[in-house]
Amino acid sequence: MAKAMATENDGYSPSRELRRVATIPAAVREMWLLQEGWDAWDGRYNDRLKRKLNDPDWRWLRTAPGRV
Repeated sequence: MAKAMATENDGYSPSRELRRVATIPAAVREMWLLQEGWDAWDGRYNDRLKRKLNDPDWRWLRTAPGRV
């Protein structure tokens, strides 16, 4: 997990409607775009992003426990 953000607070917005579950560095986003052909910020790829964030190999991106 992204340790600094994971321990910063509980990850919820002030209204508690949203929760931060991961932080994706620009270099990782660009790598996925160039190597795999998809953009993590494009809503059409939400399922693929969820799979990545739930994959143990990408666990270090997570800022909250559990599954996305």
